[in-house]
Amino acid sequence: KLATLGLKWTNRKGKNCKIHPSAVVEGCILGDNVVIGANAVVRLSVIGSDTHIGDAAVVNYSIVGKDNYVMTGNHLQFSLTYQSVFTIHGPYQFSIFGRHSAVFATINCDIRLDEKTISIPTANGIVDSEQHLLGIAYGHSSKVGASNIIAAGRIVPNNTVLNPPDFIHLKFDTPNAE
Repeated sequence: KLATLGLKWTNRKGKNCKIHPSAVVEGCILGDNVVIGANAVVRLSVIGSDTHIGDAAVVNYSIVGKDNYVMTGNHLQFSLTYQSVFTIHGPYQFSIFGRHSAVFATINCDIRLDEKTISIPTANGIVDSEQHLLGIAYGHSSKVGASNIIAAGRIVPNNTVLNPPDFIHLKFDTPNAE
């Protein structure tokens, strides 16, 4: 309990911040005009000005840029966002989000199930990262739609738009009544 109080005392808040009384903010630096919603948890992070952290969102050990929106119920951990980033339906961890990027209900694969290190395709061929955990780097102005699955250690290039995959069923035939 004493450690938690200590973390709360280390918070630094900018002007006009609105923090819901049920939110937990510990060991953070908040810019001006930050909004943190009900039941949100923000720990040991830096939150840029004009950023909105939605209800029940979790931001841990991250640097969130100016004018970001971390949607309700989202999780953002060990990540970095540039300005004007919109994230919904995480969790997103060990990742970087470029300026003006938006990521919607994307599955970030950050570990291999066989526990081997993660290999990364490069211009010089496949390179072993020698890492067991790697997030995704989303380029500036990239937009990634729901249900995309992105392998660990990948880079989504600048200005890339990945629409939801074709296997999403939008229409179902009704069975004949017998």
